[in-house]
Amino acid sequence: MGVGYVFNNGWEAGLKIQHFSNGAIKKPNPGVNVATVKVGYHF
Repeated sequence: MGVGYVFNNGWEAGLKIQHFSNGAIKKPNPGVNVATVKVGYHF
């Protein structure tokens, strides 16, 4: 899942959250959560 925004002055920002899991095919199944922040400038 992610959200982002492009500003009128060329900048953009975004946030993405992901969850990786083994689908409960093996115990334990803690999974991994990853958060990514993005900042960019278009020139």
